[in-house]
Amino acid sequence: MTITLTPYAGTIDDIRHEDDCGGDGGHGYERDETDKLHRVVRQLVADGIERLQDAYLNRRRT
Repeated sequence: MTITLTPYAGTIDDIRHEDDCGGDGGHGYERDETDKLHRVVRQLVADGIERLQDAYLNRRRT
């Protein structure tokens, strides 16, 4: 008699499944969260570029 055990992550698998199947229409939350993160990063990059340009224009000329 042979017993084969299949791995099971338990709670982590359950949480991941809930996240993947949750949200509007059961499509999960990942896309919306990713879009929010991308908006924040784009804003931070734009702000950084603006600060660099201001610093470059306001530097002392020798």
